[in-house]
Amino acid sequence: MTIPRTTSLTQAFFLFCVALFFLAPSLHSQEAQDRPTWIPQGLLFQPLRANVLEPRVGGMVSVAPSSERPALRLDIGNSIDVVSFRSSTASSLLSPEVRLGAEFFTFTRLRSEVNFRFPVETTDFYFGVNASAKAPINDKTSLAARLRVAHISAHLVDGFPQFQQSFVYSREFVDAVLAVSWALPFGAVRVYGGATVLFHSIPDNFGAAVPQLGADATIPIPGIDFVSICAGYDLKASTILGATGIVQSAQAGVKFGEKFGHGVLLSAYWYDGKSLHGMFYNQRDSYIGIGFQVE
Repeated sequence: MTIPRTTSLTQAFFLFCVALFFLAPSLHSQEAQDRPTWIPQGLLFQPLRANVLEPRVGGMVSVAPSSERPALRLDIGNSIDVVSFRSSTASSLLSPEVRLGAEFFTFTRLRSEVNFRFPVETTDFYFGVNASAKAPINDKTSLAARLRVAHISAHLVDGFPQFQQSFVYSREFVDAVLAVSWALPFGAVRVYGGATVLFHSIPDNFGAAVPQLGADATIPIPGIDFVSICAGYDLKASTILGATGIVQSAQAGVKFGEKFGHGVLLSAYWYDGKSLHGMFYNQRDSYIGIGFQVE
């Protein structure tokens, strides 16, 4: 299935974003909800640890396969919950906390050269709005969901070493994820599933839906409050030019700071599948990297 290349769909995307972000508060019954909280602390739905399309601040360098000029990735961005709706009786799945937010980020591919030079090969820009909800199932288990409406575009920049004709790359989509989290004696574990549905794409040779499964965990180090082990695995099935392939990514590292808040993460990364960068969407990437994130 291909996605139509129509201007009207792009316009509908932006109108939907505006409606979701600015009009959603009026859809809540004032009798059932307390007054909304603007700019609540933290994120209700934590980013999926191993999912590559999440806002990050950090960088990574590939270490395998080995290369004289290793590839680099630079991530810059953030996600903010703007407003929270929560009833004073929110204690069950029937009355979850609901938040609306926005996220903007880039993920950039560079390469390392002599004299401490790092030419930028390509950059992808992501921006969108989101709605999230979370409610307890019992004292150790919770259910959470996130809906994102977003846009991605990709561009060649100044340092691509081989000739490649630049082209327009644009994707607008809805991304929905449902997650169950458990507080266990050794830490917190989350399992999730969902799908991304494209409603506009240039070029128009992508499958309409990308199913997704994954899990992540945060395990505190006994006796050290500010150190945790963080790990995750993400699996997608993506269709390009009529061929469906698996995209896998994983991450594991040590975080210094709050378990589910601010801190610095030193991590290893693994990626295998079609490139996450739009300019090379039909090329396969497979690498192991090491890097850091500031959260």
